[in-house]
Amino acid sequence: MPSVETETIERHFEGVEMACTAENFLMTVKGIGTFSITGRAEAVIEPAPGVSIERTLPYFYGTVVSVLLHMHKLFPLHASAVLGNDGVEMFCGPSGIGKSTLAINLAQRGWPLFSDDKIVLRADPILKRFTAVPSMRAIRLWKDTLSKLDDASQLRGGTPVIDRKDKFQFNMDDQMYDRIHFARRIFVIRKSSETDEVRIGMVRGEQKIEVIRRQVHRPGLIVGDDIKQQFDIFTRNLARRMPVFIIRRPADIPIPEFVDFVENFISRPAVKN
Repeated sequence: MPSVETETIERHFEGVEMACTAENFLMTVKGIGTFSITGRAEAVIEPAPGVSIERTLPYFYGTVVSVLLHMHKLFPLHASAVLGNDGVEMFCGPSGIGKSTLAINLAQRGWPLFSDDKIVLRADPILKRFTAVPSMRAIRLWKDTLSKLDDASQLRGGTPVIDRKDKFQFNMDDQMYDRIHFARRIFVIRKSSETDEVRIGMVRGEQKIEVIRRQVHRPGLIVGDDIKQQFDIFTRNLARRMPVFIIRRPADIPIPEFVDFVENFISRPAVKN
């Protein structure tokens, strides 16, 4: 049974107001519309006057979908991903770190694009592995990324993401892998000013649990005792089963050089957790 509502989380940003409980969610975006979830089930978009439904969708697919997943005890990682030799390779990190840029460049080198922005993992109790579920069939890219791609001809008709003039969302219906597959590894990308070359290291122990928790999309909107309990079970189970690596990326490294490093690493045989 859904838990009784005892906690409300409120968030206020410039032009955005949110209120989230274990059962319901309300978000108002100035000049865009109102988004709500009722009883962990019904999600409604109410565009502001004169605003098209298409303009509201980036907000819906972002925060609203993540909150709805939380309510159903699923915790999407904030990640872009490609299909590797033995499963899905996931690249996590904060917005602007280069997750989508890395994934689209790997895709252009022959690694099938699997997901962008977020990815849902499910535990298989029999095989004791996690499966990855693709997200919406779209990718979000910065304008400067497009200018540096070897081939951007298939990325047409992009729409601005949350009113950012320099970031666009592209439909990828025919260019993304569309089936559930085993998840292989998580890579957390961090920019570093302390090295002039890419460095990678495996995360272990209790630190691994905390690193995973930070990669979940919108963890600050996880509300309700039953949901929090399941979140703890999920992160601990994932930490036991999934190799996690930190990639330290120099801020000024050229994109092709960074992609070369990652491609070389994911081409190697899997490392035991």
